[in-house]
Amino acid sequence: MAKHHIALWYDHGSDPHLGEYIPEYWNTRQWLSGFSGSAGKLVITQDFAGLWTDSRYFIQAEKELMGTEFVLFRSGIPGVPSVEAFIFKNLPLHSVIGFNGKCIPAALVEIWANLFSEKSYKIKDDIDLVDQIWHDRPLLPMNPAFRYALSYAGETSSQKIKRLREDLLVHHIDGMFIVLLDEIAWLLNIRGNDIPFSPLVLSYLWIDQQKVVWFIDPKKVPNPLLKELTKEEIFCKPYSDVDKVLLSLCMGKHVSLDPTKISYHFAKIIKKNSLQCKETESPITHFKSIKNNTEQKGIQQAHIRDGVAMVRWMVWLQNNLTKEHHTEYTIAEKLNAFRAKQPLFHDLSFSTIVAYQENGAIVHYIPIKESAVTVNPYGILLVDSGGHYLDGTTDITRTLALSEPTAEQKHFFTLVLKGLIHLSQVIFPEGSTGANLDSLARQFLWQEGFNYGHSTGHGVGCFLTVHEGPQRISSTSMVPLKAGMLLSNEPGIYFEGNYGIRIENLMICQPSSKKGYFAFKTVSLCPIDLSLVDTSLLTPDERHWLNAYHATVCEKLSPHLSPKEKKWLKNQTRDI
Repeated sequence: MAKHHIALWYDHGSDPHLGEYIPEYWNTRQWLSGFSGSAGKLVITQDFAGLWTDSRYFIQAEKELMGTEFVLFRSGIPGVPSVEAFIFKNLPLHSVIGFNGKCIPAALVEIWANLFSEKSYKIKDDIDLVDQIWHDRPLLPMNPAFRYALSYAGETSSQKIKRLREDLLVHHIDGMFIVLLDEIAWLLNIRGNDIPFSPLVLSYLWIDQQKVVWFIDPKKVPNPLLKELTKEEIFCKPYSDVDKVLLSLCMGKHVSLDPTKISYHFAKIIKKNSLQCKETESPITHFKSIKNNTEQKGIQQAHIRDGVAMVRWMVWLQNNLTKEHHTEYTIAEKLNAFRAKQPLFHDLSFSTIVAYQENGAIVHYIPIKESAVTVNPYGILLVDSGGHYLDGTTDITRTLALSEPTAEQKHFFTLVLKGLIHLSQVIFPEGSTGANLDSLARQFLWQEGFNYGHSTGHGVGCFLTVHEGPQRISSTSMVPLKAGMLLSNEPGIYFEGNYGIRIENLMICQPSSKKGYFAFKTVSLCPIDLSLVDTSLLTPDERHWLNAYHATVCEKLSPHLSPKEKKWLKNQTRDI
């Protein structure tokens, strides 16, 4: 920094594709700070280092930053300054702010330009300082891409490209450049193994009315796939040539650009060389969020197999916890193994969370082999896990009592369950947003003065990313929910140093029997621990929902289970 006259270095914790999960090569935030969470920003000056992260990671960050120079800033807590407020207050006039322009959204730099105008800050975005000091930096992944079969996708890449071109034409746009890997994967019906917990391949894409240019390392495209793509008039260029080729592709054209979904580096190239740059949201985001009939059927089939894996793991846990020594890590590995045996399984959709007792209060706790605690046959175990299957992606959380729960634990578990039930069975008018529905899941906790810091629900892809936009269920989401959207429903409550409770199912938004209204269909299939339910707190309607859900779980999963597993499941899904 001193050598390049940089007063402050900013690390957004991202890569040129602005994804949640990134290859090791781009994981500069963790390499610099030791923080392993999936959301966080670093600010480094000559005499200060800070990490900003949200409530999901407060406890984890505190532990991981211990003994380092990094100061933890808990974003969203009253009195805690934002990154921007901190920079404005602490950085003198005319200072140089440095960052890797390939790894920061263009929208953020635009915001900074307005916020910091009176400070006359300069930016240096064309350098990767970390690369100069990370001497054993991993290489970029080189895994082959593969075609996603039409039997799972339900629509050919040619049909998707035609849809996109029609949308661009309506908006008088000549072309667009795509950096988001899940959007490229969806559009081309391509998948890969370059990104942890996401079946994606590192690439960029240009599309206009005449051509589609896919920027990917040629070694990653097998010959049969290359022939297919060429037939479809999708032309491959080397990943490393993207800057110079993009410059010529956008020259003299009206180009669509979503500043929230493209890095500052590429936005600069497009703005400098295109005839006109139109800042619009990517239509692929909305196309992808609405699952077609083939995808919806596949998602439901994937959840049957996922439910079978969960049940087999639960039976194993009950039979083995008192006989053998197990840690959170070994229990997670066992669950991963049960999933991996299921047909069409590809990979985990995120790192399995097995959190015992007080670790359950760490919302995104990941057990590490060397530090995972022993799980004893008493207390509370929170397990959040999921898988990518060729026909769908899953994400499910269950909280289990390993011994007779306390009255307090049953009370709070039931409040969380009531929230899950009310969101599951709501019927809502077309045009409703996640913000309209979020309080349904929180109301029973609110009544007693409690809350949780994370969103109630996120969108989920179909054999894509486990966290997908634009749909969410949160107090800030103004995106209308539409038929075909897949979302999570995951209220919870967390008592730091004691235990955490969360219950999560995935739901598909569907038209209801009332014209102009929507409802949710729950697709996750796994018993909810009845030993944690205080039935006196449930209304007859809530009890009916739980009994009906458990009847469906038993009906759908039993044909795939052994007689002993069926017997266990029948007891776990009994009427209350």
